[in-house]
Amino acid sequence: MLTRLQTDSFELALLELIQLITGSKIASKLQLFQQILQLEHSERKGLWKTMAEKIRATQLEAHDYFFNTWQLQFYEDVNLYKEGLKRVFEKAAAQTESQKAQIQATIAGFQKLYPHNRCNERKLYQTVYQYAKFQAKNASSDSFKKSESQEPKAAHVEQLSIFDNYAFQRATQLYRTD
Repeated sequence: MLTRLQTDSFELALLELIQLITGSKIASKLQLFQQILQLEHSERKGLWKTMAEKIRATQLEAHDYFFNTWQLQFYEDVNLYKEGLKRVFEKAAAQTESQKAQIQATIAGFQKLYPHNRCNERKLYQTVYQYAKFQAKNASSDSFKKSESQEPKAAHVEQLSIFDNYAFQRATQLYRTD
């Protein structure tokens, strides 16, 4: 995980490096991001190693910070669509048995329902995958509880959805001070 000093210097180092690679003047964060997306594979070679040296981090830390944090500012938050995503998942889960098929059907259904969404595809997949795991865990837990006790429990404990849990975990990671 990068330190505050490293994250603060990340964008400037990235800007300088991409301007050097492309030979063009970049005026905004969005333009910087677009330039990165347009880089050829050969131009990307060694990018994270050079970035790591500039910000005094490991190559993996520089790479992960870019893909897991920095680039997400240019995408819509998947949680904006959580209710629609839940409905699409429930429909997919009712139509197919395998978790992989449920995830694929959910993503396809989501993209059909929201064709103009600007969500990060990797983030969308991760969110649906976590929700599928959460649902599978709850289903197996529920079947275990039913077989354990013949009497249904009177009190119902409401749990946060995986979307809410994910948002909470992400927020605590971002603002953790240790």
